[in-house]
Amino acid sequence: MTSQTCASTDKRNYGIDLLRMVAMSMVVILHVLGQGGVLAMTAGLKNHIAWLLETGAYCAVDCFAIISGFVSYTDKEKTYSYSKFLGFWLQVITYNFGITLIAFLVKPAIVGEVKIVIKSLLPVATKAYWYVSAYAGLFFTIPWLNKLMRSCSKKEATSLITVILFIFVGYVTFANEVGDCFELSNGYSFVWLTILYLIGAWMKKCDIPSRLNSLHLFCGSVICILFSWLGHEFIMVSIFHLLVNYTSFTIVFVAISFVAIFSKLKFGVYSSKLIACFAPAAFGVYLIHTQPLVWKHFLSNRFAWISNYPAYLLPVLVLGMASLIFIICLLVEELRIILFRLLRINQFEIYAENKLHFFVAKCKHQIANCLCQRRI
Repeated sequence: MTSQTCASTDKRNYGIDLLRMVAMSMVVILHVLGQGGVLAMTAGLKNHIAWLLETGAYCAVDCFAIISGFVSYTDKEKTYSYSKFLGFWLQVITYNFGITLIAFLVKPAIVGEVKIVIKSLLPVATKAYWYVSAYAGLFFTIPWLNKLMRSCSKKEATSLITVILFIFVGYVTFANEVGDCFELSNGYSFVWLTILYLIGAWMKKCDIPSRLNSLHLFCGSVICILFSWLGHEFIMVSIFHLLVNYTSFTIVFVAISFVAIFSKLKFGVYSSKLIACFAPAAFGVYLIHTQPLVWKHFLSNRFAWISNYPAYLLPVLVLGMASLIFIICLLVEELRIILFRLLRINQFEIYAENKLHFFVAKCKHQIANCLCQRRI
């Protein structure tokens, strides 16, 4: 989740990097359709087409969380760098506080009270971004989730994920009709990201992608998307409306398939460098266009005008607007990455981590001494 610029290593999976950008572009599509007002303002054939685009892009967030587990898990235990959270937090603060402060200085009425500017320094506590708040909880549990997965044999890990998929995906898909029995909040929660992280770690541990045929996965994904869309749009039973949901078994299958398919893609030298350069900026796209003020004043119902155009132009306009937002935000994030590199923010992160390790070691030593003295 942290950002680096144009860095690459031999062990890097460029297919997964590409999926990060594809998934983020799908997130933007979801927001153009939803917050942008396209879904609300269209009817008939146009609305059916809009919902098909929505359904096709709905796996994006699940892809991101599964990628976290797939990339972070290793069979051999290694030191977990908590300094990465500082970099992650600084990235979030740069946009949440920066945009709020600029808006307050330019037009105070847009922001309102000064305390809103101050609150923008606490994006996790104020839930400025739901994914950031959920991921903040996940981040500090990752070492223990990895330990859990390492302690399992491949057979045990598969059994664990089978139970998780049956209970938290299969059962919840249908149980949500009568209530959110496991408090997953339709996928907008720390618990759901944790479940998806474990699925990603399992895929890495058991080398699931190599065992599956990409063509079969792609065809299965298309079938799941169409099934979810048809159920949502044409079957007048409430349970089928729940298929277009982060916790839906069809959407989870599509996300798993995408991770498996993209992880096996191979690229040439120049393509790899291009992907490695822009992939780390993908998360910045989310932070910029969903920043509360941008979300409210620059995205809300801004694309309702698309509903005035013929149905055959709707996909072109939605994808075009989403691409424009994605490219602009991506370039802004690239500039931030370059600026942070020039300011040597990374060195500050390493310094902070060393101090944290020293503080933790000192606390452990003092606690051990206290326990020894009590025993004596």
